[in-house]
Formats: sequence, structure tokens, C-alpha cells
Amino acid sequence: MMRSFTRAFPRIVAAVAMLIPPVPGPVFRGFDATGPYSAGQRGLSYSAPGGTVVVAPAGGRVSFSGTVAGRQWVTIEIGPATPAVFLVTLGPMLERNVERNAVLRAGDQVGTAQGPTLLLTVRRNGEYIDPAPLFAVRRHARLIPMEQFEAQPLH
Repeated sequence: MMRSFTRAFPRIVAAVAMLIPPVPGPVFRGFDATGPYSAGQRGLSYSAPGGTVVVAPAGGRVSFSGTVAGRQWVTIEIGPATPAVFLVTLGPMLERNVERNAVLRAGDQVGTAQGPTLLLTVRRNGEYIDPAPLFAVRRHARLIPMEQFEAQPLH
């Protein structure tokens, strides 16, 4: 019987399920790849004008900080050391403020966006996964004006 990923690795899910957005801009384009070799976007593209500060979406260790095809990228390995490794990649960057093996906390600055967008991808054991479900959902209380309700006598 195959166990669910959540039950098999609860500490990883707890560590990863609380990503924060790397930039303040909105998501411009979402994940839409249907398979490992299919066409489509393998991450989330955020609206991020050049020079926008980019922060680590989770704590972890920088496993790559360098240039790929003339563009600056940063990859952060997150979660405890287990068979399931999560890699979060951010780029392209105008400038990088971190080096390989640096230890980061969520919210630490990693660089500035090249613009006009910033791509965030997540790989689990080498496979791209949709990052959207990994972001923290913050629920806020919403106050409702009492005049919308009729008072009911207590019996």
C-alpha cells in the first residue's frame, strides 16, 4: 500500500507548506505544465519590475547561485535532509546577494529582479511541481455589522 506524501514526510510538508511570495507583485502566470516533457510553464511568474527586492520564500541552504544562459539565478534547498528534496529556484536576477552554501531564513534578501517578471519554480526529487499549494494561506477574521441581523430572544 502506498502512503500519501503528507503522511510519509510530515516534517517536510510542514517545512514547505508555508512559502512566502518572493516579491510583492501579483502572479502574472501560473503553473500549467501537464507532464515532465510537455509544453507549459513550470512555475509561477510574478510581476516584478527591474530592481525589485527578491526574498527567500522559505528557509534553507543556497545550492546554486550563478549564471545560466547569461542570466542570474538562485536555487534554495529547503526542508530537512530526507529522500524528498525540495529545490526552489528564483530568477532571472539583476543582482544576487547570496553565495552557494549560504543558510537563509524565509524573508532574507537574495537579490533584485531583472524584470519585468520573476520566475519561481519548485522541484521535488527532480520533478517540477505546482508551487501554488505550498504558499501559506492566511485567513483573517472579517467583522460583520450587527445591524444586518435581527435580534432573536434567548429562550
